[in-house]
This record gives sequence, structure tokens and C-alpha cells, in this order.
Amino acid sequence: MLLIRWTRSVAGQVPSDATWRQLLSDMVKVHELALPAIGTSAVHDIFGAVLLSHGDFKLAHEMVTVRSGGAGAGVTGGARVPALQLTSPHKLVLEASREYFDNAASADRTDDMIAKAKEW
Repeated sequence: MLLIRWTRSVAGQVPSDATWRQLLSDMVKVHELALPAIGTSAVHDIFGAVLLSHGDFKLAHEMVTVRSGGAGAGVTGGARVPALQLTSPHKLVLEASREYFDNAASADRTDDMIAKAKEW
């Protein structure tokens, strides 16, 4: 619950890509130091869900995609891994899309929320 509130409070602002990346780094550190009972995958899933709900699709894509020299990737044990490792990315995308659809003022295709849901 703490991690969800933390990420949502940052998402309530207008965070930059660097702020999002720092938030994930900080969340992983807090997880390692204070919340080891929660799996690392849960931390990544919470972060990914909030990032997608915030509508930052480009950054989410960058962070789950490994590219040579890409800013979204890191190196672990000599192998390149995505900065954000989601256990079920399709499920998170569908949940975020439903959230946009459910929060739309109307079913009008010009509604911002419906447009966001269609981006998926």
C-alpha cells in the first residue's frame, strides 16, 4: 500500500522521465532495505501500473524494452536487462486501458480518456 501511495503521489505531479526513473530506483532501494517480503516483481508491477495509468506510454515502452545503448536498459551479471521487468505487461496494459475507459465522462470518441484507452 505504501508503494502504491508513493507512486500515485508522484504521478499526481507532472514528473519528468528522470523523475520516473529515479522513483523506480528509490522504490527498489526501499524494497531491499525495508520491504524484503514483497517481491521485486511486485515493486516493478506497481510502478508499471501507475506509469501506464499516468499515460506515459512512451517511457513505459522504453523501460520494458532492451535496446543496445538504450536509456531504459541496465546491465546485470553481464547481460542487458530492461529497467522495468513486469510479470504480466499485457494485464497491466488492459487494466490501465479499462481505467481510462471507466473514467471517461462519456463514450464519445473525442473524450480524452477514450482517446487514451484507444491508444493501447
